Amino acid sequence: MTGKRDKGFIYAHFCRADYDLHAGFSPEQKEALSTSHKRSRNYGRSGSLSSLITPLLDIANTSGTGCRLTRTVIMAMLTEIQNVGQPCWNWRKDQWISLFDKYRRGKPLMMAFAYHLGPFTSPLQIPHENTLSLYASAIYGNAIFRDQLNRLSEALISLGYSPQHLRHAVSSPLGLLMLLNDNPRLEEMTTVLLWQAQQYHDKRVSRHVGKISHGLAVLGIIAKPVRMRNYTEWHEKPVENISPEWVAWCRRWRETSVLRPRTRENQYSFILRCGLWLAKEHPEVKVPTDWSIETCASFIAAVGRMKVDELSLGTEHGLRKSKRSGEPMMPHSRAHFIYSLRRFMSDFELWGWGRLNFSPARHLFTPDTPLFRRGVNPRVIDDPVWLKLIWASLNLRHEDLLSEIHYPLSMLQAMAVRLAP
Repeated sequence: MTGKRDKGFIYAHFCRADYDLHAGFSPEQKEALSTSHKRSRNYGRSGSLSSLITPLLDIANTSGTGCRLTRTVIMAMLTEIQNVGQPCWNWRKDQWISLFDKYRRGKPLMMAFAYHLGPFTSPLQIPHENTLSLYASAIYGNAIFRDQLNRLSEALISLGYSPQHLRHAVSSPLGLLMLLNDNPRLEEMTTVLLWQAQQYHDKRVSRHVGKISHGLAVLGIIAKPVRMRNYTEWHEKPVENISPEWVAWCRRWRETSVLRPRTRENQYSFILRCGLWLAKEHPEVKVPTDWSIETCASFIAAVGRMKVDELSLGTEHGLRKSKRSGEPMMPHSRAHFIYSLRRFMSDFELWGWGRLNFSPARHLFTPDTPLFRRGVNPRVIDDPVWLKLIWASLNLRHEDLLSEIHYPLSMLQAMAVRLAP
């Protein structure tokens, strides 16, 4: 994989002019379409229905759809052609949409048929569901989609992204970019397109667009990665089993704070979870002014014993469990829990909303113990390994770098000089 554009790959759109897309049916075709048995018997490129089936088979072969599913979908298409009384390339948009409503299997392949043979001018005009990578693969070809996905994944891995789950994370946003651009080539993607995709309504897809921009920058397609920090909406959390008074103060803090939106949202989540703890352990405490020094001490002790997912709010898509569910929380998570509450209480008093019965800075101070201590976990490196690292860093050359997006060569060389003594 290199950082150069792939000049050899050329994408050619499906050409309708290569096929005999006539308006009506011949007498032989009408007879062959009349019953399901006759439609099945004439399935293929050489029967009476060959002119109706051949473009569908060519699209299906490119899409990578299996033979069995292809036959099932095309037989459904032939049934609908018989019902409508017209070849599919003469259907209106509402007739195609009616087909999607009738059949659940093979939706990506049907979408490819609709786009290449129907009246739709953009793939996203066609009703689609969540897995955009399947639709892009069916429309532009499975081999093409896989090739572009592999190039992008290799570029991201070269930057240090973990290969675990990477392809799964970027496949749907890559499919969205292809569909928006109506072109599968990475070389045709621009920063304008990336921002357009970032506004897509499904945030589970659009949140990975910024990651893709890093891969495109490594490949030399865009000048530099795009920083997409324009969070424009809150992700509301379920507030069942939390005191309404506590929820109201949490929301007021969220709307008043001048922290970055993402930081605000994270801290809002933590202080809401404090409300879950209060409802369970101190139901009489409903607002910040009800807290006492004893309540603070009890909360810090509880965080020190807290397990992952013990105070889970869930999401709009339901309760989400961590792989570490039930295990002790990591020290940085414990520290952030206490910091979020301390920040909330300090702002509450600073902004004149009320007078607390304790000092947030003193009584919600993060304990300096291993349970709460943040930072690296150093270990001893054997001398031969350490000397190899120093030698490699002192002899670093520009051609050794995979990318200079994050750290330029001069910075890495300066670090090497610093480490050498």
